[in-house]
Amino acid sequence: MGAEACEAILPGVRINPFGHLADGNIHYNLSPPEGQADFANKAEALGQALAELATAMSGSFAAEHGLGRAKVALADRTRSPVERALMARLKAAFDPAGTMNPGVLVHLSNAV
Repeated sequence: MGAEACEAILPGVRINPFGHLADGNIHYNLSPPEGQADFANKAEALGQALAELATAMSGSFAAEHGLGRAKVALADRTRSPVERALMARLKAAFDPAGTMNPGVLVHLSNAV
């Protein structure tokens, strides 16, 4: 499923899926097509497609390693407002001054 979705967006994209058998995590490590230096402005579309697929399968596009800075906007688009608000409130409860990894879990403007 994931390979087909990626191929439809960027033909020739190379996929190296790997994961953790015990807990069912699968990571998709993508590389540009052979001979290309980058994803031809399709990286965001690839991420969105894989996030939607993971969500449809009752999974998550960010698991044990969390969101990081690269996936905050993706979380804003794919996770419910209730879930994002809860994440922001938890972040604010543990880090009221916003000094621990600012902008990693939620954009500072989203913290309540």
